[in-house]
Formats: sequence, structure tokens, C-alpha cells
Amino acid sequence: MLKANISDDQRGVTNLYIFSGHLYTGVALISVSLFWLMKYCCYTQRNGYQRQRQGGSILYKLIELVPWEGSLLLFCGLTALGRVVTTPLFRIKMVANDGNFQFDSLFGWQHVVLSSCVVLFGVFIILADTKCNELVVYVKPVGSFTFAIFGTVFVLHAIMKDPVDSQVHNVLTFCSYGMAISFALETAYPEQAIYFILRIFFAFLQGTFWIQAAYILEPPNGQPWDGYDKLNVMFVSTSFLIQCLIAFWIVLLMFFGMNKISQKIKKKEYTYLQNEIEMSLEKQENKIGG
Repeated sequence: MLKANISDDQRGVTNLYIFSGHLYTGVALISVSLFWLMKYCCYTQRNGYQRQRQGGSILYKLIELVPWEGSLLLFCGLTALGRVVTTPLFRIKMVANDGNFQFDSLFGWQHVVLSSCVVLFGVFIILADTKCNELVVYVKPVGSFTFAIFGTVFVLHAIMKDPVDSQVHNVLTFCSYGMAISFALETAYPEQAIYFILRIFFAFLQGTFWIQAAYILEPPNGQPWDGYDKLNVMFVSTSFLIQCLIAFWIVLLMFFGMNKISQKIKKKEYTYLQNEIEMSLEKQENKIGG
């Protein structure tokens, strides 16, 4: 098994690419979770979780203007894929000329699978939102499958890693499987809004931890953590548990806050439409009276 021999400058570029890749993924997941929350608040509740659009909602029109969700996932996946294939460590050939497997190539191809899943899921959502409406019913099952692959890649990623790196990937595995299960539960019980909120929670939580993972695995100052220090392993575990509590309250507060904003917008639009109707009726009465 061979590892690529690269210069210190190339190693620095590789570390920067890995850091930014983790950071961008975290920001993308947080953005997607916020989008899901906004979209949820722009629908009226009818028959439980079976939501119907608010006819003239300005916020709804802004959200539905373009397929934001799919576009964001597609952009994130393509960016990550570009980072992977242009990293000095990455080798397209898994087997070197001497017949030995290349460790860095095998490791890099796991990232290719990860990024490709995001790209394909983003494309699927865009098609469902624009060209092929019949695909809408399959978005959640495909989402469940996508994040199940995510979790599996993280499990395989953690093998033969130092304890700190393994613990980081264990946390990401938990979040990914949490999202996969949430998507699956939404598919099985579409009338239950709690599973949608659970999906938002896991997406937001995973996004925040991706950002933390960027600073743990490949810190921008170039000074990596001691991967075998038990204190560092415990810090990863404890900080994640604290993030769980913080993410729960943040998602809850954002849910109630966005819901209030949506209700105010709807109330203003209702008042405006009511005034328009009254003015129209008044004009008709004046014509009849004239």
C-alpha cells in the first residue's frame, strides 16, 4: 500500500482544501436546514402535516422563485467534488504502476462518492421541482438513501484513523443516520410534522459540527490536534453533546420565530385583500346606484 509523496507546499494546499471543504459543507447544511424551516412556515396546516400553499404569500413566492434547495445541494456537491479531484493528494488511479494500491487514492475516492451523492440528490430535487412533478413523491425516499450512504461512508472513513479523527466521524455518522431515519419516517408518516422538524434538527446539528470538524481535523493554523490524546477525544464528545442542546433550542426558537413572521405576513396580505374586495364592492354599488 503506497502513500503519495508530496512536498510541504502541496501538503499545505491539501490541508487548506480539506479545511474549506468541511467548512463549506457545514454552511450548506445549515443553509438547507434554514430553507426547510422557512418553507415549512410558508405553508398552512391542513389535515395535520398535509400542507397547502398560502395563495399570495410574498415569502412563499420568493422561496418558489427558483429551486433553492436542489441548487444549493448541487452547488455544494460540485464544489466539494472539485476540491477533491484538484487536491494534490488525490490520484485517479487506485493502483500504481508497480501494482500496489494507493492509499490516498482509495481515501480520495470515498470523498468522490460522498460528493457525488449530494450532486445527484440536488439534481433529483431540481427535476422534481421543475420538470418532473411526478418525482416529488420520491424526494424523501431518495433523501433517506442519500444520507444513509453518507453515514456508511463516515463509518468506513473512521476505520484505521486515530481516536480523535474516528470520534469526529462517529458523530457525523450519527447525524447522517439521524437524517436518513427522519426522511424515512416522513415517507412512512407524512401527516406527522415532528419528523420534518427532526430532519431540520439533524441537518442543522450536522452543519454546525462539520464546521467544528474543519478546525479539528485540518486547522488553518497548520497545527493539528494530538489524535491520541484522551482529553481531545473527550472534548469532541462533550462539545457535540453541548451542541445537541444548543441546536435543539436554536431550531425551536427559529421555528416559532419564523412561524410568527409568516403569520404576520399572511395577516397583512389578508387585510390588503379584504380592503381590495370592499373597495371593489363599493365601486359596483356606486355604478348600480348611478
